[in-house]
Amino acid sequence: MFKPCRRPHFAHAQFARRGGITAVLGLALIAGLATAGCALWSPQPMPPAVDVTGFWAGLSFGACGRRLGAMSPISFSMIQNDARISGTYRCAIGPTMCRNLDTQGRIAAGSVRGPGVSLRVMFEDVSSCIFNGKFSDTVGEGDYICMQGGGMVDRGFWKVRRTFGPSPPPAWWTS
Repeated sequence: MFKPCRRPHFAHAQFARRGGITAVLGLALIAGLATAGCALWSPQPMPPAVDVTGFWAGLSFGACGRRLGAMSPISFSMIQNDARISGTYRCAIGPTMCRNLDTQGRIAAGSVRGPGVSLRVMFEDVSSCIFNGKFSDTVGEGDYICMQGGGMVDRGFWKVRRTFGPSPPPAWWTS
């Protein structure tokens, strides 16, 4: 004999009938407060330990592909406002050609945390390079990676020296 199908038993249907909506909202509120509380315990970003405002000139050294061993004169002209950096990048055509003949770019995003600096330079051909490194009052150095069309097209190292800009305060100033 044919038995009629039983209605399936869903736990959430009973949960909703027994005030479960209030419980779900309560749990969501607790989760939200816990997340906000975690933000209070997370460490604050390191304040800038250096002011990179000024003109910096040096060299980049290619480490892969067609630019392996290539050495190009580069410069940054930067303005620092709190932890944010804006400015321009230039690559001079010297012993080697600049990547994709990109001789100038704009620092689209730059930041300082402690002595560490991260700069994203955007070029007219829609490629970009990220320069990460550390700066002191007189020199900066680090590595870079360049991307175009979703892939890496170049990487290497760079080193620059401050050629113009604010000098650090004298030692007696901070004592």
